[in-house]
Amino acid sequence: MRQMKDSGIRWIKEIPSDWQVIKVKYLTSQVGSGKTPKGGAEVYVQSGIMFLRSQNIYNDGLHLDDVVYIDEKTNEEMSSTKVKPYDILLNITGASIGRTCMVPGDFQVANVNQHVCILRPIQEKILPMLFEKVMQSCFVFNQIYSFQNGSSREGLNFGDIGNLVITMPKRLEKQEKLAGFLDNKCNEVDKAIEIHQKHIDLLKTYKQSIITEAITKGINKNAEMKDSNISWIGKVPCHWEVGRIKNKFAIKKNLVYTEDREVLSLTQRGLKIKDITSNDGQLAVSYAGYQEVLIDDFVMNSMDLLTGYVDCSIYEGVTSPDYRVFQLNEEGSKRYYLYYFQMCYFRKLFYGFGRGVSHLGRWRLQREEFYNFPLLTPPIDEQEEINNYLDKKCEDIDKAITIKQGLIKKLNEYKKNLIYEAVTGKIEI
Repeated sequence: MRQMKDSGIRWIKEIPSDWQVIKVKYLTSQVGSGKTPKGGAEVYVQSGIMFLRSQNIYNDGLHLDDVVYIDEKTNEEMSSTKVKPYDILLNITGASIGRTCMVPGDFQVANVNQHVCILRPIQEKILPMLFEKVMQSCFVFNQIYSFQNGSSREGLNFGDIGNLVITMPKRLEKQEKLAGFLDNKCNEVDKAIEIHQKHIDLLKTYKQSIITEAITKGINKNAEMKDSNISWIGKVPCHWEVGRIKNKFAIKKNLVYTEDREVLSLTQRGLKIKDITSNDGQLAVSYAGYQEVLIDDFVMNSMDLLTGYVDCSIYEGVTSPDYRVFQLNEEGSKRYYLYYFQMCYFRKLFYGFGRGVSHLGRWRLQREEFYNFPLLTPPIDEQEEINNYLDKKCEDIDKAITIKQGLIKKLNEYKKNLIYEAVTGKIEI
């Protein structure tokens, strides 16, 4: 049985007797962050030196989908914040505070901004891979947040990080054994998570295909078909009407100059009431001049066809004057048309009709293009049949997705606890 001793750290308690308690600053040759380059985002270029920001730092490694670049001149001006292989990068501000990852050994040259702290481990004292897991564990179990005064903060300073007390084996060979154990176990968990995530992605794709098929072909497999003369729709049932949005809908824009109504925000999960008493998200100085939204009005983010969305409101309130609010002008199923419009977003059909300076960001669907956009209209009773069919199918798929997401959550919790137990000496390796 191993001999244990008191670590003197409340959140760790006992550790193996041959482990040490030491501050981070004695294990690193550098504790510091990057900075904003002169000129800010204006100096970003299409290619060159990677410039890492907080949104690139995740516990499972660097995410480079939205990485930006700086040129050699800017990189040299920021020479003190260059990233090296095996550095530990730590996000020190914002909602993602505490996300930590190690820079791979074969990683190319990079730099970081002021929200990312570089911890450069002295490899004769601590293995970088083990140091990464120790730092992750510190944040998972809130040591940073309660570090000085017991209260959470929106940012960390270098004094906090350097004075952080951690525990680890004194001998490098024991560190190697511990790091190897964690690497193997975490890889097993990550593979299981990846499998579940692939299943979720497949379910989401299947859901989109079910919606597309029902909305454009109907659910009667024996229906006689005709050519819609629209390339992305193809054939549709002969008895369906092929028209334009302007035949059924009208844009409305009633501006409200009082501030006595609910403010509605449109997200990719639909319309929601915005909490304007909190500091979360973007808040306007005033909501006077926002446009009226009534129950059953459609609200569309027509100024961002890449990441925007559309919903049919169940609330009365006001929303951004930049959104498009429109209403159905005749009898019909708003639920059916909502499925249709949302399909046009996830298939990026609206996007193909957009205009703008760039295909990224503000890519807008102008009023004329919106009105002339193709619209399929089945008979009303068939619209309801399609709604009922899709509601049931989507509910079943969403339940399966929720189960998979729950499994991923449990695996992540298991991984966090495993790392904690290992880096604090609670399990014998």
